[in-house]
Amino acid sequence: MGGWRRSRPGGRRWGRSGAALLLADTLRWQYSDDNKLGIDLRLHYHETGSGPTVLILHGLFGSGDNWARIGRALESEYRVVLADLPNHGSSPHIAHTDYLTLADAVAEFIAGRGEGAVRVAGHSMGGKVGMALALRHPEFVERLVVLDIAPKRYRASHFEILDAMAAVERERPDTRVEADRILGENGVEPAPVRAFLLKSYRAGGADGTGWKLNLAALREGYDDILDWPEPARTGGAVPVTVIYGDRSGYVDEADRPRFEALFSQVRMARVDGAGHWLHAEKPEKVVELLRHGLA
Repeated sequence: MGGWRRSRPGGRRWGRSGAALLLADTLRWQYSDDNKLGIDLRLHYHETGSGPTVLILHGLFGSGDNWARIGRALESEYRVVLADLPNHGSSPHIAHTDYLTLADAVAEFIAGRGEGAVRVAGHSMGGKVGMALALRHPEFVERLVVLDIAPKRYRASHFEILDAMAAVERERPDTRVEADRILGENGVEPAPVRAFLLKSYRAGGADGTGWKLNLAALREGYDDILDWPEPARTGGAVPVTVIYGDRSGYVDEADRPRFEALFSQVRMARVDGAGHWLHAEKPEKVVELLRHGLA
């Protein structure tokens, strides 16, 4: 396998809160730069644990770090790979953020690892990427868990956030405290939402100041993110487990036919008392259902 990897000996272990990925002694910061499928980019990722590989794909405005707590819970059973999708985190910026392009980029990433099919879990936008991946490149997906998203178009609900992030981009404050103030003045509430967004903000330092994510491309591609593309194929044989929060509004049992039109093996599991951020609200239950869906 091509590419390079840089180990971090003497690094820190997982933080108790799991709010950010703290490095274990064996955890590596790595990039994939093989190009077997023609997608010329490198995805940044964190990896820990041992066993069968589980690739976790985050949602819009997020990064692999958002799933650190879940990764910590699974690392004794699986090699957990937390990848930053294109235009997010520390992965490259590209012109398009449609699901077919993202699925091809993830397929290239898996191919570059040289280990064949892996288990994949994706939340929200990452769940749509996972479904597109399983349909376009089933040879790379052994099992798929989709968290709180369905293969359908959603109504726009992020313009205020995009505008607020653009306001931060214009001012480029040197501290996250100041960036938080700007987000709040532009209507981003509650505070935990601002904290989530600010994980992708660089405040000074050697890498400069500003958003790590590609805000312009995400805004330009927002309609594609809301949408669901015509799949390359239907009747996918990859087993799919759908986990959703009963308070979310993104998915419910009525969406089962949408999944079954694409995949021949579908299971659905509800997390009571959880909204869209079910992995943060009910992590123990989500880990239990992930173990079931990935096994």
